[in-house]
Amino acid sequence: MIAFTSKVLYTPLRRIDNALVSVENGVVVSVASRNDSEAAPNQPLTEFGDSAIVPGFFDVHIHGAVGCDVMRGSAAEMKKFETFLARHGVTSYFPTTVTASLDVTLTALERLAGAIENEISHPE
Repeated sequence: MIAFTSKVLYTPLRRIDNALVSVENGVVVSVASRNDSEAAPNQPLTEFGDSAIVPGFFDVHIHGAVGCDVMRGSAAEMKKFETFLARHGVTSYFPTTVTASLDVTLTALERLAGAIENEISHPE
């Protein structure tokens, strides 16, 4: 388990000052104020000082970025694209196709579905 601290944390419902977030195996297990809670004694702590911790963004309409087009991006291009999004706070996205022939669109959707299935069964 690891803990993160910051001056403030915003959830969709509230603001938490003097925030403490505990994460285990990539899953947030607790969110509290350090005024009310403490990290476990041997828990690694990453302090973000005066920064704010906020939920990730969900991009509901994106065709691509950084040279990657979701209609034809290779696995390596998609990884670069997803890394770019993550660096800008986007934690989820909806890949958006463009007007194309049915065959081209279905091929793109099959490739994207395969990438999603691979990520679900083999997360990093």
